Amino acid sequence: MQREPMEGRHANDASQEHAYTEEETNARVYDGFRPDDKASVVLENVKVFDGDQEVSFQPSCWSRFKVLIWGTAAVLVVAAIIGLSVAMVETNKNTTTNGQSEAEIFPPPGAPPYSPGMEPEESSSGGGVTPEGVPIVVDESSDEDGTLEIMKNPPFNVPNGWTALWWEEFNGNNLDPRWWNYQYGYGEAEGLWAWGNEEEQFYTDSESNVQVSDGTLKITARREDTVLPDGYVFEYTSGRINTKGKAAFYGGMTTADGTQWNTVRIEASLKAPRPTVGLWAAYWMLPIDMRYGVWASSGEIDIYEMKNQFIKNNMALHYGGPWPKYSERFNAYENRPGGGSFSEDFTVVTMDWSPTEIQSTCLMLLHVCLVVHCFTAWSAVSMDGELAFTLKSQSVDSKNGWYSKSLNGGPNSPFDMPFYIILNLAVGGKYPGDATPDTLTPNTFEIDYIRVFGKN
Repeated sequence: MQREPMEGRHANDASQEHAYTEEETNARVYDGFRPDDKASVVLENVKVFDGDQEVSFQPSCWSRFKVLIWGTAAVLVVAAIIGLSVAMVETNKNTTTNGQSEAEIFPPPGAPPYSPGMEPEESSSGGGVTPEGVPIVVDESSDEDGTLEIMKNPPFNVPNGWTALWWEEFNGNNLDPRWWNYQYGYGEAEGLWAWGNEEEQFYTDSESNVQVSDGTLKITARREDTVLPDGYVFEYTSGRINTKGKAAFYGGMTTADGTQWNTVRIEASLKAPRPTVGLWAAYWMLPIDMRYGVWASSGEIDIYEMKNQFIKNNMALHYGGPWPKYSERFNAYENRPGGGSFSEDFTVVTMDWSPTEIQSTCLMLLHVCLVVHCFTAWSAVSMDGELAFTLKSQSVDSKNGWYSKSLNGGPNSPFDMPFYIILNLAVGGKYPGDATPDTLTPNTFEIDYIRVFGKN
């Protein structure tokens, strides 16, 4: 390779007083580097000029040794990166000791840091504000499978063939801390701003927002300001509670006595807020951990979710892969039986969640089926409900069934692990639209009871 005469090297350059001798030139290029570019290493002959005469030099052994060293180092670095990547993938295939996967800790770009409602293990109160007077309850309750103690002496009639496992009748004057957690603020502890939905409320544990009285739970949205340290103002307060870490359920769950319940029924009696605009009531469930990945890979179940005029119940399952590209949703919109608004009276909503064994002479197939019913309270005794939707896992319904893209998942994932209950009343946001001066406040979402039954 011929190089152009380099500055300071051409004998005819008027700026030079003399041409370099061959000895001088050798001294300047003996190490195999281009004299004016110490970053270049050459393994071919170096050509320079002494006047019009071309002088050729062979690269030294030291140059070749340098190339060998740098090449070896580059190979080692690439090998280390590949090894680290493989190790991270293997780690991601297994959950950590607290049940979280690496996919939750390192969410893919574009996915919410945590699914709505999910909070880090060491989270504090949202909004940078720590509410005072929050009772700290130390108990041994857990939402892991196999830890739920069956409650005794249910104060209601248990349907034939079922066993009452857990219930909350909301009697007394306080929320039971054995089963319920408050969530605070605007979602900061969950890694979200405005709960990821542009909501306008600030959640508190104030009795003006969350109250147990006269045999019901009342979650009330109010028009009142909460000012953050940076001066941002939330113009509404409301309540959000959940059973995370204390009680969770799923079809096929095992209770602390070792009994496995093939079918689990979760039944609740609820009354929507007064019809208005910019209000969003929800009774829903999320998984106890993100073992199949970030939302919606690990699933979400919306049992009673509605907005504004409260005339249609939006029931949904979320599953598949990470939001937004790979998540899937199955929706069913159900009118109130008998017509009118869900604000008019209490409505009983029942979800039957069961792994069912199908037998034949040559095949035994295990699958999961979620069935949700809606019926008015007066017909609850006869259980004469209106079927809203049925959805099966992809192992049974290969075309329309739910699934999880996770490598950790089984044929019925993600709905094959415990889910905990959430109750909240949101103001504004993407679903109901913005609150306006016409939004009725205070406005209350009322829950009479939640009951969980099991059957084999």
